Amino acid sequence: MSYTPEFVEVPLKVSKKAVDFKGPFATYIADELKEDPAKYSDSVGEFQSLRDSISGSSRPLDASESGVSQIKKYIGQLKSATRRFPFHAGQKWNGVHPAPMMFDFKWNDAFPTSGVFSKNDNSSSNVNFEILCNVFNLGALLSHVGCAQSMRDDKSIKTAHASFQEAACIFNALAEMTRELFTTVPSPDVDGTTLDALAKLMVAQAQESIWIKSTTGAPMRDSVIAKLAAQASADYGIAARATAQNAIMQKKWGKTLAAKELFFKAEAHFRQAAAEAENSRYGHQVAHLVLAVDVMTQAGRDLPAAKARVSSLTRASATATSENRDVYLKPIPKELEPIEGKAVVKSSDPALDFESSDTRGPELFASVVPVSTSRTKIEYDSKRDEMIKENVHRLRESTMTTVARLNEWNLPGAIDVSENPNELPQSVIDKMQEVAQLGGVAKIESLHQALPGLREEVTDAIEDSIAMIDREQEEDETLRAKHGARWTRTPSAEKNAGMRSEGQKYLAVLANAKDSDGKITKQYDNGHVAFAMLSKTPAEVSAALPTPTSSAQSASTAGIAALKEKLALLDALRAQRDNLEGAFEEQKKNDNIVAKLLNASSDEATVIKEQLQQYAPLQAQVDDILKQTNAALNAVEVANQAFVNSRAGGGANAERERVVSDLLAKSADFTEVLGNLNEGSKFYKQLAELAEKHRTKVKDFCSTRRDEKASLLSDITTEIASTSAEDYGGAADSQAAVAAAAAAMATTSVGGPPVGAANPYQPAANPYQPAANPYQAAAEPENHSAPPGGMSPSVSQGLHGPPFQGGGANPYQPSSNPAQAPPPAMHQGYNNPPYGQAPPVQHQPQYAPPQQYQQPYQSGPPHQQQYSQPPYGGPPTYGGTPAYQGAPPGGQPQYPQQYGQPMQASHGHTVYGGNMNPYNSGAPMNPALAQLQDMFPAIPTTTLDSVLHSCNGDVNQAINKLLTISS
Repeated sequence: MSYTPEFVEVPLKVSKKAVDFKGPFATYIADELKEDPAKYSDSVGEFQSLRDSISGSSRPLDASESGVSQIKKYIGQLKSATRRFPFHAGQKWNGVHPAPMMFDFKWNDAFPTSGVFSKNDNSSSNVNFEILCNVFNLGALLSHVGCAQSMRDDKSIKTAHASFQEAACIFNALAEMTRELFTTVPSPDVDGTTLDALAKLMVAQAQESIWIKSTTGAPMRDSVIAKLAAQASADYGIAARATAQNAIMQKKWGKTLAAKELFFKAEAHFRQAAAEAENSRYGHQVAHLVLAVDVMTQAGRDLPAAKARVSSLTRASATATSENRDVYLKPIPKELEPIEGKAVVKSSDPALDFESSDTRGPELFASVVPVSTSRTKIEYDSKRDEMIKENVHRLRESTMTTVARLNEWNLPGAIDVSENPNELPQSVIDKMQEVAQLGGVAKIESLHQALPGLREEVTDAIEDSIAMIDREQEEDETLRAKHGARWTRTPSAEKNAGMRSEGQKYLAVLANAKDSDGKITKQYDNGHVAFAMLSKTPAEVSAALPTPTSSAQSASTAGIAALKEKLALLDALRAQRDNLEGAFEEQKKNDNIVAKLLNASSDEATVIKEQLQQYAPLQAQVDDILKQTNAALNAVEVANQAFVNSRAGGGANAERERVVSDLLAKSADFTEVLGNLNEGSKFYKQLAELAEKHRTKVKDFCSTRRDEKASLLSDITTEIASTSAEDYGGAADSQAAVAAAAAAMATTSVGGPPVGAANPYQPAANPYQPAANPYQAAAEPENHSAPPGGMSPSVSQGLHGPPFQGGGANPYQPSSNPAQAPPPAMHQGYNNPPYGQAPPVQHQPQYAPPQQYQQPYQSGPPHQQQYSQPPYGGPPTYGGTPAYQGAPPGGQPQYPQQYGQPMQASHGHTVYGGNMNPYNSGAPMNPALAQLQDMFPAIPTTTLDSVLHSCNGDVNQAINKLLTISS
């Protein structure tokens, strides 16, 4: 029989709107995990690409095993990520950080409705909605894989059957997931009724696949094939009734499913007729064939395959009827027994596992520990470490007690001296060799001497970082207080909180490390003499030992043997204690509670309690070995008393025993101190790297904040410059407003110290700077006449210096409003008097110029500079040669004009429209400033210079700003 199946494939959902994971992930990693987002950039990128590939927006999903694997992988990675990142999962945020990560997951409906008010797209920030949509697509894609099979060979038939069966399991599981995760169905296509219908449809198609295999593969009995067909008919009937509850599915598939129910019913009767013929029940054969023709004819109205099958069934029915009438003469029953079906499809497999390594692949964010889990892990680590610390302390205390008791009894030195009274004991020689191999006392001394320097280096780096944070924050607070609401950037106290906390943490670590260094130093001091002795040659040590007396008597051999036996047991117990201490550390290395916390079904306290139970066997061993050690120590005490009683002698012999015992004990201390010093050096070197990284991060932060500050100051200057004079209460014209804005900017050092603080980059005050001229000319009488050309008094007088007249602000008088004060010259430092505070006006001849020359900074020492102050405020002289007015003194180096420094003529007033530098005779003035003076002769040079400075020397920008002001 040639049969071409007409399978039904479930339409796929499509997410046309891309989801951006990169931005929110980077923010969470930086803000909550306090890590560099770049560390996870590859993982986030792969996760993003994975989601883009399964969304179906750029290209349809591949109806193949690779397409199915891609969806499974994304679902697995997404479910794993939800345990490591706080995805929004439908619950209302309780305000406890971290806040849930919100994404807009938007998917279309797989069964869209038509109509003006139809809504065929559904979106949600709930990550479970994203999971449901992808699980739905997984089932739908499996139906596409099954439909794509040729059904002409065993492999394709098996693939189709497996795909349809898995799809049925997925739709059933998805219905259960929807009921568990949502009280309101988020999308019509994941409604329980819809999913139940789809699962039943997939079961019917899987059953059909088996029926096809039974008719095309190895021969099967007709009775078995009839049962398979009967089951397929029943399954399609169930699917048809289930899909009828959904109007869209009923419209798409209703007739086809009903026709397939009839088709397989007819096929079942056809095969049952063959089975009846084999049993010589020819009357039943005819009845089944007649019914098969009738049913197949009905199916043929909506199913082409059924229509093509009617003719062959009709011929078979006619032949059987003729043979039974003419030959067999069997009665034809009026009613037939129903054909029992044989189901071979399972639609309720165990729960879907998307997170197995085979399905999901390596977890992309395996190293990310959620904040809540991290807090629980910290709590667990603290309890575990405290428990380990307590047990290790008990073991070490037992060892220290044992060593102290043996030293008290001069053991084992007394035995060595007793056995070799005139020679250096071999045990001491062995310990000396061990010390020499470790570097001797020279090694331990060098490490001990270097330790404070290493600690100081780290401390300086951290303290420097915190100082930079303090300076930047102080500067920000000063500018915020000065500019008020205009200072709109985030306060430094909020921005630097993490770095400040990190720095304080490092300082706390250093404080603890300093205490540890003190303990090591104490141990070093106590054993230094013995360490030096152990570093000498055997001959030197032997000569340094007290000489034994001839009256000394050797102990009995039996007494020595008994004591040695007890000491050997103590040595063995010490080795067990050391091994047990290592067992705790080894257990700690393999202790990972994170995985259990991420997958825990019980509360966190229960998980912690259960996890700590793994150390119970080790704790029991600690109790047992301490009991054994105490018993062995008591046995040594008894044996030692017998040993002492069996020998006589004292004085030098006892002292020799004491020294030998002390050397043996201090050899162990040497190893311990050396190990601690090496560990301390390694610790400080590693901490130095972290401290330097922290300092670099702080420097970068301060640099970024300086750039932000400069940009904001420029914006404030522009805002003030573009504000009309009326907005300032009419107290000054627009030129004064520009000067005030420039003053606000010039009095703030971009990237320097806070306003009012000493500038560390300013040259030190010159002790040879000329004092203020006491013969300063008195102010000229006021002249209230109107200026020429209708200019305001401030403009007309600002070009020629004092005296100022009219209502304009006098820049040579201190201003009550600091925001309106003119800017200082570039050569004026933070420690100099503010610009606008001139020396007191004194009586001075009009021709005598005020002192304008400020000695440039020179690198040479002050005593090499020949300097004398002439009377009456004249220019200073160098080396006895008078300086010329309007030019530098003869023989002195000529210093170029600093940008922003107002031009001064020889008589002490501002150059009007000139293009010559009075400090460098014949040298041209700043061409940009000269261009502005030519275009705006009515505006003071200081104001032009301030505006040009605020525009970073950009002439075009300065012209636009000045034109705006002038208008």
